[in-house]
Amino acid sequence: MGLARAGTAQVTKDLQPLSVRLIVVPAVVALAVALVRGQQATPAGTYTKEQAEAGKAAYQVNCEGCHRPDFQGDQDAKPLAGSSFLNAWRGKTSNDLFTRINKTMPPDTPGSAGEEDNLNIVAFLLQANKIPAGTTPLTHESGVPIPATTPASNRR
Repeated sequence: MGLARAGTAQVTKDLQPLSVRLIVVPAVVALAVALVRGQQATPAGTYTKEQAEAGKAAYQVNCEGCHRPDFQGDQDAKPLAGSSFLNAWRGKTSNDLFTRINKTMPPDTPGSAGEEDNLNIVAFLLQANKIPAGTTPLTHESGVPIPATTPASNRR
């Protein structure tokens, strides 16, 4: 009987590293998947440079007074670039941002900039958040995911 117990103890001891691996490896994989999903990659080329340039001009006329040239806003206007903006818009799309701007901005005359200018402003804000331009124009149906962080390839 003593020999059987010793054999069982050895088998149990040999299986411990395996059981730890069977728990730890799936947990690490699940965490990595959750992190990747939370950062939703934004495809490059989801707006054009021309749209962003037109958006800059529209931003200067319609938005800059409250949101400032550096996009950081003031006590009444929220930031439109950087980690605060990206965290606030995480999981949302360019269409969500366009709809918000089109229906609520500027506060005193919502929608007065017009849909085309507001779409260009969204392109300019994507550029301000280091999301690369391309050859495909942004539309209000594009539904481009807004990432939780600045794309790694564009960090400086």
